[in-house]
Amino acid sequence: MKKRYYLLFLFIILLMGCVHDYPTMTDDGEEGVDPTLVQVNTEVTLDLELVPLEIITDKARSGTTKAATDTYRRRFIIDAYHDGKVAQRQVTVLEEAEESGSDKITLPVNLRLHALEYTLTVWTDYVAAGTEADLYYNTEDLQQVSCTEPYTGNTPYRDCLYGTAPLDLRPYRDEWNAKVQVQVDMVRPLAQYEIIATDVKDFLRKMKKERGTAEGYSVTFSYGFYVPLGFNVLTGKPANSQAGVSFTTPLTLPADGSEECTIGTDYIFVNGTESFVVLTMEVKDPAGEVLARTAGLEVPYRRGHLTTVRGAFLTNEMKGGVDIDTGFDGDIDFDLDGLK
Repeated sequence: MKKRYYLLFLFIILLMGCVHDYPTMTDDGEEGVDPTLVQVNTEVTLDLELVPLEIITDKARSGTTKAATDTYRRRFIIDAYHDGKVAQRQVTVLEEAEESGSDKITLPVNLRLHALEYTLTVWTDYVAAGTEADLYYNTEDLQQVSCTEPYTGNTPYRDCLYGTAPLDLRPYRDEWNAKVQVQVDMVRPLAQYEIIATDVKDFLRKMKKERGTAEGYSVTFSYGFYVPLGFNVLTGKPANSQAGVSFTTPLTLPADGSEECTIGTDYIFVNGTESFVVLTMEVKDPAGEVLARTAGLEVPYRRGHLTTVRGAFLTNEMKGGVDIDTGFDGDIDFDLDGLK
């Protein structure tokens, strides 16, 4: 009888040793690792400044999107990739209407991961207050982020940033309750342009004389050739280029007698190289009649930079194209009267 108990006890010891040395698959199908989960805290550094595009302007205003309103909140999506697949995702929305002046944010998100190798990807954009749902970007798969339809331009809340960081948790395999903090530097995958009309007074005077009002007008922006509408956060490259992209925005004119006003702006997914977008702008009355048209405008851009273009776009009736001298040391100004 004693011998039997001794053999049974010895068998249990050997079995426990086997479980420790040769772990099995987990219930959710992950590879066998030490059962300890590592808590990963994420600190992100946001580069919110848009630098004026140096080769063409040194006077354009730099732009930021630090301040949200009561309508929007900044959302963060964190995906931990292992072997090309998402092992875990967590989403958090910062509820403060105003972001702090610091460029560092420690996210209230804690991932609990097995002790394996990962690539941590972080995406941040804006969503409507009170929800985590996509607004301007489809983010179900961060390898295939895409603009929502219909395409929306002329809003600061299409701004976004992304970042990636390698994460090797294998050294923590034999530790219990291990905690790791990962810093991710966030950068824009975008370039921004801003179109400023310098003929506001002329337009107001002309419209009031010919039509009696200068209200209810709009501007349609149309892109020539192909424009990327998607982005792969894992590779850092634009994707999903499409032709025929356009958007229409109300023409909001200043009531303080200003000569200039911004008539439109947009963000474009770009890679690390400098390029340009071909833009056509049409100013329309409430009935849809085209009052002014600028076609074939080549607007240069660079990732993380703001391109500012000034010209008499509200009263221009030019039908041909126009090129920008990218060697011009100042704002991009046009005398459109000489180009008709």
